[in-house]
Amino acid sequence: MRVPRHVSPAAARRRSLLVDALLGVAIGICAIVIAAGIGVVGFFAFLVILIIAPWYLLEGGLRSARRRRGSTRSGRGRPRVGSRGADAGEDRDRRHHRQLDAERRGDAQ
Repeated sequence: MRVPRHVSPAAARRRSLLVDALLGVAIGICAIVIAAGIGVVGFFAFLVILIIAPWYLLEGGLRSARRRRGSTRSGRGRPRVGSRGADAGEDRDRRHHRQLDAERRGDAQ
């Protein structure tokens, strides 16, 4: 079907209005679909943030509390980095054996 070439100005305005209305409806539908998609994604992202943010903060607080509590303990537990090193137990054993040897020598004399 061909579009007639000689159209009255009123008919041309009506066709232009129809095309504009159809384009407006199409753009509106696209905007609603995109906005609904963004809204759904945003809603679930908000829920995830509401769940994960307190969890993250709670774990960070627990870690720092453990660190603080661990640093105030008097020699119990794992040694802190840079404190006595990995051979701290070995040094303690050597001192103990030296003390025992000294006691034995003192008893023998």
